[in-house]
Amino acid sequence: SAGTYACFAPEVKCCGARHVSVTTALGVLSKPALIQWAADCAEDDARSWTSEWLGRVAVSSADVVSTTLCHALDSMGTQKWRTAHVRARDKAAARGTEVHRIVEALAQCREPATIPLEVLPYLDALRRFCDVEKPIVVHSESVVSSRKGYAGTLDAIHRVANARACLAGHADCGEPGLVIRDWKTRGNESKARLYGEDVLQLAAYRYATWMRSPDGTIRKMPRIDAAEVVLLWPPTGPSDPGYRIERVRADREALAMFFHALALYRYRREQEGDRR
Repeated sequence: SAGTYACFAPEVKCCGARHVSVTTALGVLSKPALIQWAADCAEDDARSWTSEWLGRVAVSSADVVSTTLCHALDSMGTQKWRTAHVRARDKAAARGTEVHRIVEALAQCREPATIPLEVLPYLDALRRFCDVEKPIVVHSESVVSSRKGYAGTLDAIHRVANARACLAGHADCGEPGLVIRDWKTRGNESKARLYGEDVLQLAAYRYATWMRSPDGTIRKMPRIDAAEVVLLWPPTGPSDPGYRIERVRADREALAMFFHALALYRYRREQEGDRR
C-alpha cells in the first residue's frame, strides 16, 4: 500500500517494516513523455464523452448544443478528465496481469479459462509468442524483496534455450537458462519502445534477495542469466507478429543506477517529512 510492500525476509524479524516499491522509487526520474501521455488521455476521454453525449441528446441548433453542453459540463465537472490518465494506468496494469495469466496457460498448452475483452486484441500476438519462443514458465507474478529495502512484483521468469547470453552483449551460446521478463503492452507497433526505467526495474528485480510465489512459498532469488522486455501490441495482419523482444543490460551497473534513484526517492521523502 502507498508505494510499499510488507517485508517478508525470513532471516529477520521485520516488525512491520515496509520496503519501497521499485516502480515508486523510479517515479523520481524525469519522464517528459508522461506529461504528453496524460494530456492525450484527457483529450481522448473528453472526445469519447462528448461523442457519446451528442448521440444521446436531441438538439435543434448550434446554440442549443453549446448551452446544453455547458450545463452538462457544469454538473459533471472536469475531475473525470483530470484523472483520465489514472484510469488508463490502472487499466493497463490490469491488462498486464491478464497477459501474464494467458501466457502461462498457453505456455503449458492450456486454453485460458477466460479472456477479457481488453486482452482480445493481443491474443494472436500472445499465441504467436508462445508458439515461436516456447517459454517454460518457472515463476510468474512473484513478489521479490531485497536486503537493501526495496521490493516489487516481477512479471515472469522463463527458462529458454538461448538465455545464457552474456549481459555485456556477447552472442547467444545456446545454453538453457533463466530469463527475467517484463511485459509492456502498447497500443500499436509505433508506440512499442523501451524506456530507461524499464532496464533499471529489471535490474532491481534480478538482484533481489528473496522471492515469494503466489502460493506463499519463500525462496532465495534464483540466478538470472538474461533480462528481456517483451513489447506487445495488437497485430495488424498475418505478417505482423504483434510483439518484439528486447534483451537489455540489466546488470550491476544498471543496479547501481537504480540505487541512485532509490537514494533520491528517500531523500525527497525525508525532506517532505521535515516540511510537514
